[in-house]
Amino acid sequence: MARTGKALNLWLPDEVMAALDTFAQQQGMTKTQAVIRAIALLQEQQQVSAQEVQITIAELQDRLGKVETRLAQLEQKKKKK
Repeated sequence: MARTGKALNLWLPDEVMAALDTFAQQQGMTKTQAVIRAIALLQEQQQVSAQEVQITIAELQDRLGKVETRLAQLEQKKKKK
């Protein structure tokens, strides 16, 4: 475990720190800036995942509505016979 620095005061596994060091060097930023950027990217990814879940729920609700409509139609047909 290694500490990110006084600004954030985070303890992270060595492999995470190594990845952050590489990212920071590639992007020309400090380790603290790299951590903040990584957190922002994770938050964006979480928001996208939440939106995808909401879309999936909406699609399932739509399909359920269609199934319920079809079932009601079949029940009406059955009553007429």
